[in-house]
Amino acid sequence: MSDSSDANSVPEEVVGGSFAADTLAGEWRPDILGEDFEYSSLHFQDDDEGPVSATIVRYRPDAPQETDSTRVQAVLYIHGWSDYFYHRRLAEYWHARGYHFFALDLRRFGRSLREWSTPGFITDLSEYDEDLSAAISAIRESLADQGSVEIVGMAHSTGGLVLSLFASRHPEIFKALILNSPWLEFYGSSPLRNTVASVLTPLARRNPRQLVKLPEVDHYWRSLSKEAEGEWDLHPLWRPRLAFPIRAGWLLAILNGHTLVSKGLNIEVPILALYAERSKLGLSFVPEMMSADSVLDVDVNLKRVLSLGRRVTVVRISDGMHDIFSSTALVRESAYEEITRWADGYLR
Repeated sequence: MSDSSDANSVPEEVVGGSFAADTLAGEWRPDILGEDFEYSSLHFQDDDEGPVSATIVRYRPDAPQETDSTRVQAVLYIHGWSDYFYHRRLAEYWHARGYHFFALDLRRFGRSLREWSTPGFITDLSEYDEDLSAAISAIRESLADQGSVEIVGMAHSTGGLVLSLFASRHPEIFKALILNSPWLEFYGSSPLRNTVASVLTPLARRNPRQLVKLPEVDHYWRSLSKEAEGEWDLHPLWRPRLAFPIRAGWLLAILNGHTLVSKGLNIEVPILALYAERSKLGLSFVPEMMSADSVLDVDVNLKRVLSLGRRVTVVRISDGMHDIFSSTALVRESAYEEITRWADGYLR
């Protein structure tokens, strides 16, 4: 299959940067990814900022799926921090394998971000259980005429942390997990995490939306964006150059999630974890960041990934970036080959 669909162009309204419009409950509308993609809003109770929703995206091409399986199978993909779903090729890959493909933009991210929202903000990662549960229900409703559905969960970076925690609390939901550079541990070590958490806790309780002053960097955006060294047309509101501001309540929620992972999640289903072969961290862009993880310390996270469950397969992708599926075309194809080999064994 050609990889050309991933070097995508997006509609004019995305280039200009706009918020997505909510749909009615159960309504599907054409998505910004164009032909064959639709989105639907998942509505929740209002919070102190206003209406809250998440967004599920589905891929529905006219071409029939080629599969010998009589089972109904689906994939649900979750993005990372300051991000949204834009990987056409990922949807095409799973469709070719006989899976129905769905992606979820969590509340206050991407298609779910609203003008009144604090981007990406949350104080407890378990709040996303509502988003994922609603997405699972939407998948089952969408495929209800085809029978019972087996679902594979797939996620990137912070989404990998969210998905892993959800799967540990809801062991009956997923058949397997595929994690793309999951963020499972803080930078450095667990003692550093504990120290930062102890400092953050009183601040987060007093003012959870308090900004945490960190260096403003754009090197990861530069490695992704077609406007710089990358090849992707990125929505300027949904994947901003400097990423969303970090707030005390959100960072403490992440650290608490890391602590739970460190204690072991005992996930029973098989897990595939894809990481870049190496990290290249820094405050300024250098060309080496086009072939390395410029966001996470890969070695630190590799030490933590086995805490997820009993059946964890780890593959280090040569020349991979932080988002393996936003790396160069050759790297992406290598990752798809690894998924295929693993899936042929575990997803039969």
